[in-house]
Amino acid sequence: SLSMPRWSPDGKHIATIHTIGAFGSEVVVIGRDGKVSVLDPQTELAISGPAWLGSGNEIVYVRGDYATSSKADLVRHSLPSNELTPLHTSWPYHSRCLDIVGNGRVVFDTSSRRSNLRDIQLQGGTERWLTRGTSMDRQPVFSPDGERLAFTSDRSGNTDIWQIDLHTREIAKLIDDPGDDMDPAYTPDGKGIIWTSNRSGHLEIYMADQG
Repeated sequence: SLSMPRWSPDGKHIATIHTIGAFGSEVVVIGRDGKVSVLDPQTELAISGPAWLGSGNEIVYVRGDYATSSKADLVRHSLPSNELTPLHTSWPYHSRCLDIVGNGRVVFDTSSRRSNLRDIQLQGGTERWLTRGTSMDRQPVFSPDGERLAFTSDRSGNTDIWQIDLHTREIAKLIDDPGDDMDPAYTPDGKGIIWTSNRSGHLEIYMADQG
């Protein structure tokens, strides 16, 4: 799907974001002459909407995903050369939209990086918090026996897979790697777990026994 279209300053092009599946985006530039160019943002994470820079030969956008611990960065992308240049490699904000005016004045939105897990009994209405805090706890999944819950969290400063014992409320890390590990699921017998990771440089599916 295409979203967040922006006219170039000279009115000759429209830059827009093409979202690819659940993850990943690319920049599509459409000319008045009907020519379509695709710019690769060189990331598997989400990117913000584009903003035109200067005369209209370059665009600026943010690469990053607020749901992971990955650092965001602000980049400029040249249309004539298709070259990408970092402007700010430790951009402290994860944005979906930004705009530029004049000689570099930037306005942008920023997303909150906080989510917690909550357990609700549909019959009876009993509710309880399973996690509380400022981390991004997300993607919960029950073990087949309903005794445990695996989830993705950045509570350690990195995006890893964690598990909570639903009786003792003890929380432990299941998967620990410098890459981003996410999308957990239990094997049918509950003895193993599968997940997605970018540790190889690309998003791939991994599986391991819990021991």
